[in-house]
Amino acid sequence: MPKVFLTIIVYLFIAGCTSNSLTLSETKSNNPQTGEITFLNHRNEVEQMFARELSNDLPVQTIQSQDNFFLVKVKAVEKPEVVFDKNRQFYSFDCAIGTRQKVSCLIFKEPKDLGSLAKTMIDKMISHNSSIKDWSLKKLSSGVLAEQPYFHVQIIYEVISDKGEIFGELEYFLYNRLDSLIVLFHDEPGYSRTFFDLAKTIVESLKINTGKQFQIPDRHLIYIGQINENHIGFLEQREYGADTLITTTSSFVPVGTGKFEPIDEVIVEKADIAGNVKKMIFITVTNGMVTLDIEMENVENTKYAVKGKIQGKEIACTFETDEPIVSNKKIESLIKEKLLTNLNHTLSSWYYSPDINPLGAINSTIENIDGRIMKQKIGPLVAQLKINSDNAIPERIEIPFGPNKLIYNLVMLDNLK
Repeated sequence: MPKVFLTIIVYLFIAGCTSNSLTLSETKSNNPQTGEITFLNHRNEVEQMFARELSNDLPVQTIQSQDNFFLVKVKAVEKPEVVFDKNRQFYSFDCAIGTRQKVSCLIFKEPKDLGSLAKTMIDKMISHNSSIKDWSLKKLSSGVLAEQPYFHVQIIYEVISDKGEIFGELEYFLYNRLDSLIVLFHDEPGYSRTFFDLAKTIVESLKINTGKQFQIPDRHLIYIGQINENHIGFLEQREYGADTLITTTSSFVPVGTGKFEPIDEVIVEKADIAGNVKKMIFITVTNGMVTLDIEMENVENTKYAVKGKIQGKEIACTFETDEPIVSNKKIESLIKEKLLTNLNHTLSSWYYSPDINPLGAINSTIENIDGRIMKQKIGPLVAQLKINSDNAIPERIEIPFGPNKLIYNLVMLDNLK
């Protein structure tokens, strides 16, 4: 059971997000330094500009870094030149796609927090151009390419001018691999399909030569998160052997119409052979700042020790439970064994989440209410789960609050053992 859902939902309750926060119906903005400046007086002109696409396919070019770190194919009018930034340790190249502005491409030598990186890039764009009046999130899309999740972010911005409204669009694509990070951006209204097609070509053709060996997970799951119909990010789980589970999330949490706050999280769970949790590590990065760094460890029988920081404040304590805190894998096996064939049966266990209570465990219950449909309660929070009958993995998690619904759908399950 992906435990990190509770971290997200607690934050959403605090933020008080609304269902329309991720959709911008009125298009506004552009960058007079680099992008195309257009004065528009009618809504249909705006719609046409932001919907335009290239009519012809672009030729495929193969490029390689001088140090042989990467080899990749791109769709571009001409072959790009690769430049390496030694100080910041990334490669860059610009792809001419037949538009006024080229698509800028960056390849870093290691992965980064995607949500915080996207917001940092937007903030830098705004700070480097004083004529930009405002910006809004037009659309966020999350998905999976080559077995890894991605962000596709479209920003609309408005430029101050005494001649009328000037609109622009800045588009980002962000994609982590175990050995690298891919970032693309384009500062020009429209050509979204062309931009994504270039990103897809790069992702699917990129070959990295690090000389390192990366452990293949025994199980790899990816969920896409949304509020109502609007994407907010993804959750990824990697399971190594019977004892280690690593859960990562990147989310754009709405904090007002067209605005968002990025939250990147990592949870590491270590368990013993019986499925009892021995250690958990929680790290949360909000807007690029570490806001939570907690370690919880089983020190004796059902006694646990907690240490770390929340919002910069040190905490340290111990707590006890009457039964061991069990692992994610153990919960799944208990669901399969006790719940899937027993309607109205309830499974109870202890659960630790520093976002809900950093000083102790809370009780969690899961009840079979209709075949594969389960109801989970963790403290004051309630979720509805649709469980896969073969492996007891949640296929869909739905958490209602007010008029909204936070939903996570399983989109990839790989290396199931």
